Amino acid sequence: MSRSWDTNLAAAAAAAAGAALEASGRLVEDFPVPGGVVAITDVNQLLVVSSFGHDDPVARTPMVTDRLFEIGSISKILVSLVVNDLIDGGHLALETVVGDVVPWLADVPQIRSTSVRALLTHTSGLSLGSDALPDDAAEIAAGLSFAVEATERFRYSNVGYMVLGEVVRAITGQRVATVIGANWLDRLAMNNSTSEITHRDRTRFVPGYRPANPGRTWVPGDPLESAPWFETDSASGNVASTPADLAALARALLRAEAARRGAQASTPISVASWTRMTETLAPTGEATYDAGADPVTSSRYGLGINVELIDGHRCVSHGGGMVGYSTFVLADLDLGLGVAVLTNANGNSLGAHVLARLALAGARAGDSGWRPQLDARARALPADALGHFLGPSGEALEVAMRDGVGVVRYGDDEGPLYATPYGRLTCAHPQLRDYHLDRIQVTGVDGWAHGPHVFTRRGTPRVDVERVADPLVGHYRSHSPWFPEFRIIRRLGERYLVAGDGVEAPFEELVLVEESGGSGLAWRLGAPGAPERLVVQFQRDGEVIRLVRDGCAYSRTFSP
Repeated sequence: MSRSWDTNLAAAAAAAAGAALEASGRLVEDFPVPGGVVAITDVNQLLVVSSFGHDDPVARTPMVTDRLFEIGSISKILVSLVVNDLIDGGHLALETVVGDVVPWLADVPQIRSTSVRALLTHTSGLSLGSDALPDDAAEIAAGLSFAVEATERFRYSNVGYMVLGEVVRAITGQRVATVIGANWLDRLAMNNSTSEITHRDRTRFVPGYRPANPGRTWVPGDPLESAPWFETDSASGNVASTPADLAALARALLRAEAARRGAQASTPISVASWTRMTETLAPTGEATYDAGADPVTSSRYGLGINVELIDGHRCVSHGGGMVGYSTFVLADLDLGLGVAVLTNANGNSLGAHVLARLALAGARAGDSGWRPQLDARARALPADALGHFLGPSGEALEVAMRDGVGVVRYGDDEGPLYATPYGRLTCAHPQLRDYHLDRIQVTGVDGWAHGPHVFTRRGTPRVDVERVADPLVGHYRSHSPWFPEFRIIRRLGERYLVAGDGVEAPFEELVLVEESGGSGLAWRLGAPGAPERLVVQFQRDGEVIRLVRDGCAYSRTFSP
Protein backbone atom coordinates (compact mmCIF):
# COMPACT_ATOMS: atom_id res chain seq x y z
CA MET A 1 0.00 0.00 0.00
CA SER A 2 3.03 2.28 -0.16
CA ARG A 3 2.49 5.63 -1.85
CA SER A 4 4.70 8.61 -2.61
CA TRP A 5 4.25 12.35 -2.18
CA ASP A 6 2.91 12.70 -5.72
CA THR A 7 -0.18 10.68 -4.78
CA ASN A 8 -3.57 12.31 -5.34
CA LEU A 9 -3.92 13.32 -1.73
CA ALA A 10 -7.49 14.55 -2.11
CA ALA A 11 -8.51 11.04 -3.12
CA ALA A 12 -6.41 9.57 -0.33
CA ALA A 13 -8.04 11.91 2.18
CA ALA A 14 -11.50 10.90 0.97
CA ALA A 15 -10.54 7.24 1.40
CA ALA A 16 -9.20 8.01 4.87
CA ALA A 17 -12.37 9.80 5.91
CA GLY A 18 -14.47 6.99 4.50
CA ALA A 19 -12.54 4.39 6.47
CA ALA A 20 -12.76 6.38 9.70
CA LEU A 21 -16.45 7.13 9.38
CA GLU A 22 -17.28 3.53 8.41
CA ALA A 23 -15.53 2.38 11.60
CA SER A 24 -16.99 5.17 13.75
CA GLY A 25 -20.48 3.67 13.76
CA ARG A 26 -19.15 0.55 15.43
CA LEU A 27 -16.97 2.66 17.70
CA VAL A 28 -19.95 4.58 19.09
CA GLU A 29 -21.95 1.37 19.47
CA ASP A 30 -19.29 -0.86 21.05
CA PHE A 31 -17.04 1.53 23.00
CA PRO A 32 -17.58 4.31 25.59
CA VAL A 33 -17.32 7.00 22.90
CA PRO A 34 -20.29 9.39 22.46
CA GLY A 35 -18.92 10.99 19.29
CA GLY A 36 -16.10 12.85 17.65
CA VAL A 37 -14.60 14.53 14.61
CA VAL A 38 -12.06 13.38 12.01
CA ALA A 39 -9.96 16.08 10.32
CA ILE A 40 -7.52 15.32 7.50
CA THR A 41 -4.88 17.60 6.01
CA ASP A 42 -2.04 17.55 3.55
CA VAL A 43 1.01 19.80 3.63
CA ASN A 44 -0.94 22.69 2.09
CA GLN A 45 -4.51 22.70 3.36
CA LEU A 46 -7.31 21.13 5.34
CA LEU A 47 -8.97 18.49 3.14
CA VAL A 48 -11.72 16.88 5.21
CA VAL A 49 -13.63 17.56 8.44
CA SER A 50 -16.31 14.98 9.28
CA SER A 51 -18.21 14.39 12.51
CA PHE A 52 -19.80 11.26 13.93
CA GLY A 53 -21.89 10.35 16.95
CA HIS A 54 -23.24 12.83 19.45
CA ASP A 55 -22.31 16.03 21.21
CA ASP A 56 -24.83 15.00 23.89
CA PRO A 57 -25.55 11.23 23.93
CA VAL A 58 -28.65 11.68 26.11
CA ALA A 59 -30.33 14.38 24.01
CA ARG A 60 -28.89 12.70 20.87
CA THR A 61 -27.71 16.02 19.46
CA PRO A 62 -25.28 15.48 16.57
CA MET A 63 -21.58 16.16 17.06
CA VAL A 64 -20.41 19.56 15.80
CA THR A 65 -17.08 20.39 14.16
CA ASP A 66 -16.29 23.93 15.32
CA ARG A 67 -16.08 23.67 19.12
CA LEU A 68 -13.15 22.98 21.42
CA PHE A 69 -11.87 19.62 22.65
CA GLU A 70 -9.17 19.25 25.27
CA ILE A 71 -6.19 17.64 23.50
CA GLY A 72 -4.30 16.62 26.64
CA SER A 73 -0.81 15.26 26.10
CA ILE A 74 -0.71 16.33 22.46
CA SER A 75 0.16 19.64 24.13
CA LYS A 76 3.58 18.08 24.83
CA ILE A 77 4.42 18.69 21.17
CA LEU A 78 3.95 22.42 21.80
CA VAL A 79 5.95 22.29 25.03
CA SER A 80 8.75 20.67 23.03
CA LEU A 81 8.50 23.45 20.43
CA VAL A 82 8.89 26.05 23.20
CA VAL A 83 11.92 24.24 24.64
CA ASN A 84 13.49 23.73 21.22
CA ASP A 85 12.96 27.43 20.46
CA LEU A 86 14.99 28.20 23.59
CA ILE A 87 17.66 25.78 22.39
CA ASP A 88 17.72 27.49 18.97
CA GLY A 89 18.17 30.81 20.78
CA GLY A 90 21.09 29.56 22.86
CA HIS A 91 19.23 29.72 26.19
CA LEU A 92 19.22 25.95 26.75
CA ALA A 93 20.86 22.75 25.54
CA LEU A 94 19.57 19.20 25.54
CA GLU A 95 22.18 18.34 28.18
CA THR A 96 21.28 21.28 30.45
CA VAL A 97 20.43 19.90 33.90
CA VAL A 98 17.44 21.11 35.87
CA GLY A 99 19.44 22.06 38.94
CA ASP A 100 21.37 24.65 36.93
CA VAL A 101 18.28 26.62 35.89
CA VAL A 102 15.50 25.96 38.44
CA PRO A 103 16.65 27.17 41.88
CA TRP A 104 13.85 25.59 43.91
CA LEU A 105 14.66 22.16 42.49
CA ALA A 106 18.45 22.48 42.72
CA ASP A 107 18.67 20.62 46.04
CA VAL A 108 16.28 17.78 45.19
CA PRO A 109 18.46 14.69 44.72
CA GLN A 110 16.00 12.89 42.44
CA ILE A 111 15.95 15.66 39.86
CA ARG A 112 18.79 18.18 40.16
CA SER A 113 20.99 16.31 37.64
CA THR A 114 18.15 15.35 35.27
CA SER A 115 18.71 16.70 31.76
CA VAL A 116 16.33 18.46 29.41
CA ARG A 117 16.83 15.56 27.00
CA ALA A 118 15.75 13.00 29.60
CA LEU A 119 12.64 15.01 30.45
CA LEU A 120 11.62 15.44 26.80
CA THR A 121 12.13 11.74 25.97
CA HIS A 122 10.51 10.38 29.16
CA THR A 123 13.73 8.73 30.32
CA SER A 124 14.12 10.82 33.49
CA GLY A 125 12.99 8.14 35.93
CA LEU A 126 10.18 10.38 37.18
CA SER A 127 6.79 8.82 37.82
CA LEU A 128 3.72 9.25 35.66
CA GLY A 129 2.18 11.36 38.42
CA SER A 130 -1.37 11.37 39.70
CA ASP A 131 -2.67 14.79 38.53
CA ALA A 132 -4.33 14.96 41.94
CA LEU A 133 -3.25 18.56 42.56
CA PRO A 134 -4.29 21.47 40.31
CA ASP A 135 -0.91 23.25 40.33
CA ASP A 136 2.17 21.85 38.56
CA ALA A 137 4.63 22.92 41.25
CA ALA A 138 2.63 21.13 43.95
CA GLU A 139 2.25 18.04 41.74
CA ILE A 140 6.02 18.00 41.14
CA ALA A 141 6.67 18.22 44.88
CA ALA A 142 4.26 15.34 45.51
CA GLY A 143 5.79 13.18 42.77
CA LEU A 144 9.47 13.71 43.45
CA SER A 145 9.64 11.33 46.36
CA PHE A 146 8.73 8.54 43.95
CA ALA A 147 11.48 9.28 41.43
CA VAL A 148 14.19 6.80 40.52
CA GLU A 149 17.49 7.55 38.83
CA ALA A 150 17.44 8.67 35.21
CA THR A 151 17.59 5.71 32.86
CA GLU A 152 17.52 5.00 29.17
CA ARG A 153 14.26 3.12 29.75
CA PHE A 154 11.22 4.93 28.32
CA ARG A 155 8.63 5.50 31.04
CA TYR A 156 5.94 8.06 30.28
CA SER A 157 5.98 10.88 32.85
CA ASN A 158 3.58 13.80 33.11
CA VAL A 159 5.66 15.03 36.06
CA GLY A 160 8.68 15.29 33.74
CA TYR A 161 6.84 17.72 31.48
CA MET A 162 5.69 19.70 34.49
CA VAL A 163 9.38 20.07 35.37
CA LEU A 164 10.03 21.28 31.80
CA GLY A 165 7.35 23.89 32.48
CA GLU A 166 9.40 25.06 35.45
CA VAL A 167 12.49 25.21 33.23
CA VAL A 168 10.62 27.43 30.76
CA ARG A 169 9.33 29.62 33.60
CA ALA A 170 12.85 30.03 35.02
CA ILE A 171 14.27 31.16 31.67
CA THR A 172 11.39 33.24 30.28
CA GLY A 173 9.71 34.42 33.46
CA GLN A 174 6.39 33.16 32.06
CA ARG A 175 4.19 30.08 32.42
CA VAL A 176 4.61 27.65 29.54
CA ALA A 177 0.90 28.08 28.76
CA THR A 178 1.48 31.82 28.36
CA VAL A 179 4.44 31.25 26.03
CA ILE A 180 2.43 28.79 23.92
CA GLY A 181 -0.51 31.17 23.73
CA ALA A 182 1.56 34.23 22.92
CA ASN A 183 4.17 32.72 20.59
CA TRP A 184 2.95 29.46 19.09
CA LEU A 185 -0.78 29.15 18.48
CA ASP A 186 -0.81 31.84 15.78
CA ARG A 187 2.44 30.54 14.27
CA LEU A 188 0.86 27.10 13.93
CA ALA A 189 -2.40 28.54 12.52
CA MET A 190 -4.22 27.24 15.61
CA ASN A 191 -6.13 30.51 15.80
CA ASN A 192 -9.22 29.18 17.57
CA SER A 193 -7.32 27.20 20.18
CA THR A 194 -6.48 28.13 23.75
CA SER A 195 -3.38 27.30 25.80
CA GLU A 196 -5.19 27.26 29.13
CA ILE A 197 -8.48 25.64 30.02
CA THR A 198 -10.56 28.07 32.09
CA HIS A 199 -14.14 28.58 33.22
CA ARG A 200 -14.51 31.63 30.99
CA ASP A 201 -14.22 29.44 27.88
CA ARG A 202 -16.34 26.55 29.07
CA THR A 203 -19.26 27.26 26.72
CA ARG A 204 -16.89 26.89 23.75
CA PHE A 205 -16.22 23.22 24.57
CA VAL A 206 -17.90 20.07 23.43
CA PRO A 207 -19.05 18.46 26.71
CA GLY A 208 -16.97 15.49 27.82
CA TYR A 209 -18.21 12.13 29.10
CA ARG A 210 -16.94 9.14 31.06
CA PRO A 211 -18.30 5.75 32.22
CA ALA A 212 -20.77 6.23 35.06
CA ASN A 213 -19.25 3.47 37.20
CA PRO A 214 -15.43 3.66 37.26
CA GLY A 215 -15.24 0.78 39.73
CA ARG A 216 -15.96 -1.91 37.16
CA THR A 217 -15.08 -2.77 33.60
CA TRP A 218 -17.19 -1.06 30.93
CA VAL A 219 -19.14 -3.13 28.41
CA PRO A 220 -21.43 -1.96 25.59
CA GLY A 221 -24.72 -0.70 26.94
CA ASP A 222 -23.30 0.64 30.20
CA PRO A 223 -24.23 4.28 30.89
CA LEU A 224 -22.00 7.31 30.47
CA GLU A 225 -22.13 10.46 32.57
CA SER A 226 -20.96 14.05 32.16
CA ALA A 227 -17.28 14.30 33.04
CA PRO A 228 -16.18 16.71 35.79
CA TRP A 229 -14.95 20.08 34.56
CA PHE A 230 -11.88 21.80 35.96
CA GLU A 231 -9.37 24.45 34.98
CA THR A 232 -5.78 23.61 34.05
CA ASP A 233 -2.70 25.21 32.57
CA SER A 234 -0.45 22.19 33.21
CA ALA A 235 2.63 21.74 31.05
CA SER A 236 1.62 18.08 30.75
CA GLY A 237 -1.61 18.99 28.92
CA ASN A 238 -2.89 22.54 28.66
CA VAL A 239 -4.18 23.07 25.11
CA ALA A 240 -7.72 22.83 23.74
CA SER A 241 -8.32 22.87 19.99
CA THR A 242 -11.00 22.72 17.36
CA PRO A 243 -10.70 19.86 14.83
CA ALA A 244 -9.44 22.26 12.14
CA ASP A 245 -6.81 23.61 14.52
CA LEU A 246 -5.53 20.18 15.47
CA ALA A 247 -5.28 19.39 11.77
CA ALA A 248 -3.29 22.63 11.43
CA LEU A 249 -0.81 21.25 13.96
CA ALA A 250 -0.50 18.09 11.86
CA ARG A 251 0.01 20.30 8.80
CA ALA A 252 2.82 22.19 10.56
CA LEU A 253 4.54 18.87 11.27
CA LEU A 254 4.26 17.89 7.60
CA ARG A 255 5.69 21.26 6.55
CA ALA A 256 8.60 20.90 8.95
CA GLU A 257 9.40 17.52 7.45
CA ALA A 258 9.09 18.90 3.90
CA ALA A 259 11.55 21.67 4.78
CA ARG A 260 13.92 19.16 6.36
CA ARG A 261 13.89 17.22 3.09
CA GLY A 262 14.80 20.35 1.17
CA ALA A 263 11.40 21.39 -0.18
CA GLN A 264 10.58 25.09 -0.44
CA ALA A 265 7.97 24.92 2.29
CA SER A 266 7.24 27.71 4.73
CA THR A 267 7.33 26.27 8.21
CA PRO A 268 6.79 27.72 11.69
CA ILE A 269 9.05 24.99 13.09
CA SER A 270 12.76 25.41 12.44
CA VAL A 271 14.51 22.58 10.63
CA ALA A 272 16.98 22.38 13.53
CA SER A 273 14.17 21.96 16.05
CA TRP A 274 12.32 19.41 13.93
CA THR A 275 15.48 17.38 13.34
CA ARG A 276 16.17 17.25 17.06
CA MET A 277 12.55 16.36 17.85
CA THR A 278 12.42 13.42 15.44
CA GLU A 279 15.99 12.12 15.62
CA THR A 280 16.75 12.28 19.36
CA LEU A 281 14.93 9.11 20.32
CA ALA A 282 14.25 7.03 23.41
CA PRO A 283 14.85 3.27 23.09
CA THR A 284 11.11 2.64 22.84
CA GLY A 285 7.92 4.68 22.68
CA GLU A 286 4.21 4.73 23.39
CA ALA A 287 2.18 1.57 22.99
CA THR A 288 0.29 1.31 19.70
CA TYR A 289 -3.02 -0.36 18.87
CA ASP A 290 -3.75 -1.11 15.24
CA ALA A 291 -7.25 -2.75 15.36
CA GLY A 292 -6.73 -4.16 11.90
CA ALA A 293 -4.82 -1.19 10.47
CA ASP A 294 -1.26 -1.36 9.16
CA PRO A 295 0.96 -2.65 12.00
CA VAL A 296 3.53 -0.35 13.58
CA THR A 297 6.93 -2.01 13.19
CA SER A 298 8.85 0.58 15.21
CA SER A 299 7.77 3.09 17.86
CA ARG A 300 10.27 5.38 19.62
CA TYR A 301 9.59 8.58 21.50
CA GLY A 302 11.48 11.67 20.37
CA LEU A 303 11.35 15.13 21.88
CA GLY A 304 7.66 15.49 22.69
CA ILE A 305 6.49 13.30 19.82
CA ASN A 306 6.37 9.62 18.94
CA VAL A 307 8.26 8.51 15.82
CA GLU A 308 6.93 5.38 14.12
CA LEU A 309 7.51 3.15 11.14
CA ILE A 310 4.28 1.92 9.53
CA ASP A 311 4.58 -0.31 6.45
CA GLY A 312 7.93 1.31 5.68
CA HIS A 313 6.59 4.87 6.07
CA ARG A 314 8.04 7.26 8.61
CA CYS A 315 5.24 8.68 10.76
CA VAL A 316 4.83 10.82 13.87
CA SER A 317 2.04 10.63 16.39
CA HIS A 318 0.80 11.63 19.82
CA GLY A 319 -2.27 10.86 21.88
CA GLY A 320 -4.03 13.01 24.41
CA GLY A 321 -6.19 11.85 27.30
CA MET A 322 -8.10 14.19 29.59
CA VAL A 323 -11.09 13.69 31.85
CA GLY A 324 -13.90 13.48 29.28
CA TYR A 325 -11.72 13.87 26.15
CA SER A 326 -9.56 11.54 24.07
CA THR A 327 -7.65 12.75 20.99
CA PHE A 328 -4.98 11.52 18.61
CA VAL A 329 -2.86 13.08 15.86
CA LEU A 330 -0.99 10.99 13.29
CA ALA A 331 1.05 12.23 10.32
CA ASP A 332 2.54 10.08 7.57
CA LEU A 333 5.68 12.02 6.65
CA ASP A 334 6.27 9.99 3.47
CA LEU A 335 2.71 10.14 2.22
CA GLY A 336 2.31 13.77 3.26
CA LEU A 337 -1.03 13.28 5.00
CA GLY A 338 -2.06 14.09 8.56
CA VAL A 339 -5.06 12.79 10.53
CA ALA A 340 -6.54 14.30 13.70
CA VAL A 341 -9.31 12.57 15.63
CA LEU A 342 -11.02 14.26 18.57
CA THR A 343 -13.63 12.58 20.78
CA ASN A 344 -15.65 13.49 23.87
CA ALA A 345 -14.80 10.14 25.45
CA ASN A 346 -12.82 9.67 28.65
CA GLY A 347 -9.08 9.94 28.16
CA ASN A 348 -8.28 6.24 28.55
CA SER A 349 -10.58 5.40 25.65
CA LEU A 350 -8.53 4.34 22.65
CA GLY A 351 -11.21 5.25 20.12
CA ALA A 352 -9.39 8.30 18.73
CA HIS A 353 -6.13 6.34 18.51
CA VAL A 354 -7.72 3.46 16.64
CA LEU A 355 -9.76 5.66 14.28
CA ALA A 356 -6.69 7.70 13.30
CA ARG A 357 -4.81 4.53 12.39
CA LEU A 358 -7.75 3.12 10.47
CA ALA A 359 -8.07 6.42 8.60
CA LEU A 360 -4.42 6.39 7.58
CA ALA A 361 -4.70 2.74 6.51
CA GLY A 362 -7.73 3.71 4.41
CA ALA A 363 -5.76 6.51 2.74
CA ARG A 364 -2.96 4.16 1.85
CA ALA A 365 -5.31 1.38 0.72
CA GLY A 366 -7.16 3.77 -1.60
CA ASP A 367 -9.63 1.93 -3.82
CA SER A 368 -8.12 -1.53 -3.18
CA GLY A 369 -11.30 -2.73 -1.52
CA TRP A 370 -9.83 -2.79 2.01
CA ARG A 371 -12.42 -2.14 4.69
CA PRO A 372 -11.78 -1.26 8.35
CA GLN A 373 -12.52 -3.88 10.97
CA LEU A 374 -13.67 -2.61 14.34
CA ASP A 375 -15.71 -4.91 16.54
CA ALA A 376 -15.62 -5.22 20.31
CA ARG A 377 -16.98 -8.78 20.33
CA ALA A 378 -14.28 -11.37 21.06
CA ARG A 379 -14.02 -13.22 17.77
CA ALA A 380 -10.56 -14.76 17.94
CA LEU A 381 -10.31 -16.86 21.11
CA PRO A 382 -7.69 -19.60 20.69
CA ALA A 383 -8.87 -23.18 20.94
CA ASP A 384 -6.83 -23.85 24.08
CA ALA A 385 -8.70 -21.04 25.89
CA LEU A 386 -12.09 -22.71 25.42
CA GLY A 387 -13.69 -25.33 27.60
CA HIS A 388 -15.06 -25.96 31.06
CA PHE A 389 -13.39 -24.51 34.14
CA LEU A 390 -14.03 -24.68 37.89
CA GLY A 391 -13.76 -21.86 40.40
CA PRO A 392 -12.48 -21.97 44.00
CA SER A 393 -15.72 -23.48 45.34
CA GLY A 394 -16.36 -25.73 42.37
CA GLU A 395 -18.55 -23.23 40.52
CA ALA A 396 -18.61 -23.93 36.79
CA LEU A 397 -17.50 -21.47 34.11
CA GLU A 398 -17.69 -22.31 30.42
CA VAL A 399 -15.83 -20.32 27.75
CA ALA A 400 -17.07 -21.06 24.23
CA MET A 401 -17.47 -19.69 20.74
CA ARG A 402 -21.06 -19.39 19.58
CA ASP A 403 -21.80 -18.12 16.07
CA GLY A 404 -18.29 -16.73 15.85
CA VAL A 405 -18.49 -14.81 19.14
CA GLY A 406 -16.85 -15.60 22.47
CA VAL A 407 -19.29 -16.17 25.34
CA VAL A 408 -19.11 -17.14 29.00
CA ARG A 409 -21.65 -19.26 30.81
CA TYR A 410 -21.58 -18.93 34.59
CA GLY A 411 -24.37 -19.97 36.93
CA ASP A 412 -27.71 -19.56 35.19
CA ASP A 413 -26.62 -16.76 32.86
CA GLU A 414 -24.58 -16.42 29.69
CA GLY A 415 -22.86 -13.25 28.55
CA PRO A 416 -20.80 -12.17 25.53
CA LEU A 417 -17.07 -11.54 25.79
CA TYR A 418 -15.65 -8.23 24.55
CA ALA A 419 -12.06 -7.59 23.51
CA THR A 420 -10.59 -4.29 24.61
CA PRO A 421 -8.19 -2.53 22.20
CA TYR A 422 -5.31 -3.24 24.60
CA GLY A 423 -5.83 -7.00 24.49
CA ARG A 424 -7.85 -7.88 27.60
CA LEU A 425 -11.37 -9.28 27.83
CA THR A 426 -14.49 -8.02 29.57
CA CYS A 427 -17.75 -9.85 30.00
CA ALA A 428 -21.34 -8.63 30.11
CA HIS A 429 -22.29 -11.45 32.50
CA PRO A 430 -23.93 -9.79 35.55
CA GLN A 431 -21.69 -11.67 38.01
CA LEU A 432 -18.44 -10.99 36.14
CA ARG A 433 -18.44 -7.20 35.96
CA ASP A 434 -15.96 -6.05 38.62
CA TYR A 435 -12.83 -7.35 36.89
CA HIS A 436 -11.45 -8.23 33.49
CA LEU A 437 -11.39 -11.89 32.52
CA ASP A 438 -7.77 -12.79 31.80
CA ARG A 439 -6.28 -15.98 30.40
CA ILE A 440 -3.84 -17.42 32.91
CA GLN A 441 -1.23 -20.08 32.17
CA VAL A 442 1.45 -20.44 34.81
CA THR A 443 3.15 -23.44 36.41
CA GLY A 444 0.45 -25.89 37.43
CA VAL A 445 -2.43 -23.59 36.44
CA ASP A 446 -4.34 -23.49 33.15
CA GLY A 447 -7.45 -21.36 33.24
CA TRP A 448 -8.90 -17.89 33.66
CA ALA A 449 -8.42 -15.21 36.29
CA HIS A 450 -11.22 -12.91 37.40
CA GLY A 451 -9.74 -10.63 40.02
CA PRO A 452 -8.76 -12.83 42.99
CA HIS A 453 -10.62 -15.85 41.57
CA VAL A 454 -8.95 -18.50 39.42
CA PHE A 455 -11.01 -20.86 37.27
CA THR A 456 -8.95 -23.92 36.39
CA ARG A 457 -9.64 -26.40 33.64
CA ARG A 458 -11.92 -29.20 34.71
CA GLY A 459 -9.84 -32.23 35.69
CA THR A 460 -6.98 -30.15 37.12
CA PRO A 461 -6.53 -29.00 40.75
CA ARG A 462 -8.67 -26.04 41.83
CA VAL A 463 -7.09 -22.86 43.22
CA ASP A 464 -8.61 -21.55 46.44
CA VAL A 465 -9.13 -17.84 47.08
CA GLU A 466 -6.42 -16.70 49.47
CA ARG A 467 -8.26 -15.90 52.66
CA VAL A 468 -5.27 -14.87 54.78
CA ALA A 469 -5.64 -11.64 56.74
CA ASP A 470 -4.05 -9.00 54.53
CA PRO A 471 -4.28 -5.34 55.62
CA LEU A 472 -3.89 -4.13 52.03
CA VAL A 473 -6.61 -6.15 50.30
CA GLY A 474 -9.70 -4.07 49.64
CA HIS A 475 -11.45 -1.42 47.57
CA TYR A 476 -10.10 2.16 47.62
CA ARG A 477 -11.47 5.47 46.33
CA SER A 478 -10.37 9.07 45.94
CA HIS A 479 -12.11 12.21 44.64
CA SER A 480 -9.61 12.53 41.78
CA PRO A 481 -11.40 12.26 38.41
CA TRP A 482 -8.19 10.99 36.81
CA PHE A 483 -8.09 7.68 38.65
CA PRO A 484 -11.10 7.44 40.96
CA GLU A 485 -10.72 3.98 42.45
CA PHE A 486 -8.95 0.66 42.47
CA ARG A 487 -8.88 -2.67 44.28
CA ILE A 488 -5.97 -4.56 45.79
CA ILE A 489 -6.36 -8.31 45.47
CA ARG A 490 -4.35 -11.43 46.28
CA ARG A 491 -3.93 -14.21 43.74
CA LEU A 492 -1.47 -17.08 43.55
CA GLY A 493 0.72 -15.61 46.27
CA GLU A 494 0.97 -12.11 44.78
CA ARG A 495 -0.80 -8.82 45.46
CA TYR A 496 -2.12 -6.81 42.52
CA LEU A 497 -3.57 -3.35 42.01
CA VAL A 498 -6.48 -3.61 39.56
CA ALA A 499 -8.73 -0.87 38.18
CA GLY A 500 -11.96 -0.71 36.25
CA ASP A 501 -11.76 2.71 34.59
CA GLY A 502 -9.89 6.00 34.80
CA VAL A 503 -7.77 8.24 32.57
CA GLU A 504 -4.60 7.44 34.52
CA ALA A 505 -5.67 3.93 35.52
CA PRO A 506 -3.35 1.16 34.30
CA PHE A 507 -4.52 -0.98 31.39
CA GLU A 508 -3.06 -4.05 33.08
CA GLU A 509 -2.91 -5.47 36.59
CA LEU A 510 0.09 -4.09 38.50
CA VAL A 511 1.93 -6.41 40.85
CA LEU A 512 2.80 -4.91 44.26
CA VAL A 513 6.44 -5.43 45.22
CA GLU A 514 7.33 -4.67 48.81
CA GLU A 515 10.11 -2.13 49.21
CA SER A 516 13.28 -3.12 51.04
CA GLY A 517 12.88 -3.13 54.79
CA GLY A 518 9.81 -5.33 54.85
CA SER A 519 7.67 -2.92 56.85
CA GLY A 520 4.65 -3.44 54.61
CA LEU A 521 4.24 0.32 54.31
CA ALA A 522 5.74 1.00 50.85
CA TRP A 523 5.18 -0.91 47.64
CA ARG A 524 6.46 -0.54 44.09
CA LEU A 525 3.78 -0.76 41.41
CA GLY A 526 4.77 -2.95 38.51
CA ALA A 527 8.01 -4.00 36.89
CA PRO A 528 11.54 -3.46 38.26
CA GLY A 529 12.60 0.15 37.77
CA ALA A 530 9.04 1.49 37.92
CA PRO A 531 8.97 4.80 39.84
CA GLU A 532 5.30 4.55 40.89
CA ARG A 533 4.76 3.82 44.57
CA LEU A 534 1.94 2.93 46.95
CA VAL A 535 2.53 4.11 50.52
CA VAL A 536 0.45 3.08 53.52
CA GLN A 537 -0.38 5.96 55.88
CA PHE A 538 -2.93 4.68 58.42
CA GLN A 539 -4.34 1.37 59.60
CA ARG A 540 -7.31 0.49 61.79
CA ASP A 541 -8.08 -2.88 63.36
CA GLY A 542 -5.68 -4.73 61.10
CA GLU A 543 -6.59 -3.14 57.78
CA VAL A 544 -5.30 -0.18 55.79
CA ILE A 545 -7.72 2.75 55.76
CA ARG A 546 -5.61 5.36 53.94
CA LEU A 547 -2.81 5.07 51.41
CA VAL A 548 -1.14 7.29 48.84
CA ARG A 549 -0.54 6.41 45.19
CA ASP A 550 2.01 8.79 43.67
CA GLY A 551 0.86 11.71 45.79
CA CYS A 552 -2.88 11.03 45.55
CA ALA A 553 -4.60 9.88 48.75
CA TYR A 554 -7.12 7.02 48.72
CA SER A 555 -9.31 5.65 51.51
CA ARG A 556 -10.83 2.24 51.98
CA THR A 557 -14.46 2.17 50.92
CA PHE A 558 -17.34 0.14 52.31
CA SER A 559 -18.17 -1.68 49.07
CA PRO A 560 -16.31 -4.92 48.30
